[in-house]
Amino acid sequence: MTSRKEISDLTLRFQARTLNIYRKLFFDLQERDYSIELRDRAAKLAKAVKEENYTEAKSQADNITYLFKLAFQANLILPTVYQGLAIDGMTLSATIEEAVNGELGPDPEPEIIPVEKIPDAVRKYIPGGEK
Repeated sequence: MTSRKEISDLTLRFQARTLNIYRKLFFDLQERDYSIELRDRAAKLAKAVKEENYTEAKSQADNITYLFKLAFQANLILPTVYQGLAIDGMTLSATIEEAVNGELGPDPEPEIIPVEKIPDAVRKYIPGGEK
């Protein structure tokens, strides 16, 4: 069962990769069609996940993956890069699909670290954490 945090983490990684490809296409290759569309869809994907609109998020993830395929077929992305991007896109899409189908589990409890285990160099920045 997938949690909101897992979807958020996968989305963040996929969005970062998408924006890296956008920068390469836009600035290095001077490609304006695919690159701008990738940037816009990455922003829409992040917004949809933040608003927990998982149907829209899945649609955006699928569209981004399709744009990667088109860019690959236009020889703008290397085969190995495309394979990784496609796998990430399909993984995100499948994970979001679970949320769309109502298979959304609770977020994991955050790990609480005892103050004694926090290094002194970090502890001095925590209010009340000084010795």
